[in-house]
Amino acid sequence: MKAKIFYYLLFLTIILIGCTHQTKNNDSKNKYNYDIAIITKDKKLLFEEQNNKLQLINTLTKDSEYGFLKKDYFNLDDSLLIKTTVIGKRALLASIDKNTLDIKLKDDDMEPYTFTYYNNKIYATNVFVDKFNIYEYDSNFKQLRTKEIKKENINITNDIVIKNEKIYLLIGNVDKNNQVKNLLFVLNMNFEVEREIDLNYENGSYMRMLIDEKHAYITQNSYGKTAANEPAGSNKILKLNLETEDKTFINLDYSYPLNIYEDNDNFIINHYSLYVPNYTWTIYNKKTEEKKIIYFPDGRKDRDKPPYFTQDKYNYYFLFEDKLYKYNKNTLEETFYDLSEFGINDADIMITKK
Repeated sequence: MKAKIFYYLLFLTIILIGCTHQTKNNDSKNKYNYDIAIITKDKKLLFEEQNNKLQLINTLTKDSEYGFLKKDYFNLDDSLLIKTTVIGKRALLASIDKNTLDIKLKDDDMEPYTFTYYNNKIYATNVFVDKFNIYEYDSNFKQLRTKEIKKENINITNDIVIKNEKIYLLIGNVDKNNQVKNLLFVLNMNFEVEREIDLNYENGSYMRMLIDEKHAYITQNSYGKTAANEPAGSNKILKLNLETEDKTFINLDYSYPLNIYEDNDNFIINHYSLYVPNYTWTIYNKKTEEKKIIYFPDGRKDRDKPPYFTQDKYNYYFLFEDKLYKYNKNTLEETFYDLSEFGINDADIMITKK
């Protein structure tokens, strides 16, 4: 009897070991090696890149219910945090695992207006009348805390950046007569407002910002109105000293600066394509003040569809619906990939693993 029990237990042990081994193998199969992944409406296409040529190595399916907002993302080592297009009634936050390409959606009812990532946590804001809220989430989108901050009028939180344990909120404050104040709130990590800086600019909008050890760099997108009552373009970046609040300006060659990205001493700035043709970008070096221009005259003329921008250690990438441009960071040498060769005409975003 004891012998039968022994062999029965041995049999179960072998099965369990086999099942465990199989599970581990399945997990490893879900981790993909690739250089570039391009995500379309309903697919994830994985490519190897060799000698400036793309080779398609795998195609995965994707839920076609949603896409992604190209300007709002945070690129981490192992994942990409990005806002989705509207699902039902709201846009949501998504986390894309760079190894498995699995997409996890934040499933609560709070639609983030802007967000950032700091010390393994996600911070987001939304828009209300006479107040705004700030939220803290862990990396799995579990809400950890929130705080309501009172401020008269409509408060549009255009950007949020966290630097050295300080939270910076760029806010457009709009009164009942549509008069705009541009404000910079400085909060501590307990969500307490320490400073409210009036940027003393009521003729247009400040849209996005970067912050280094001493300064905030803020895109001044518009200045006044045109004869057609459209926003007139500004060509300036505000350089704000965070200690003294002194203001100087960086003048660009093109107007309507909108989003701004950082690459060491370089700022990569896109100009609002609704008003500036050819999907124009400026690369500005804050130390040398050198400006370089990248533009794309072959973009679609029937509708405004700006590229998704990303970067890795060596290159800048500009992804259009059926084209991918790569620029070497040091030389700006261009490499062009025609994605229509792979049946791609609805590319949305991309991920690199370099």
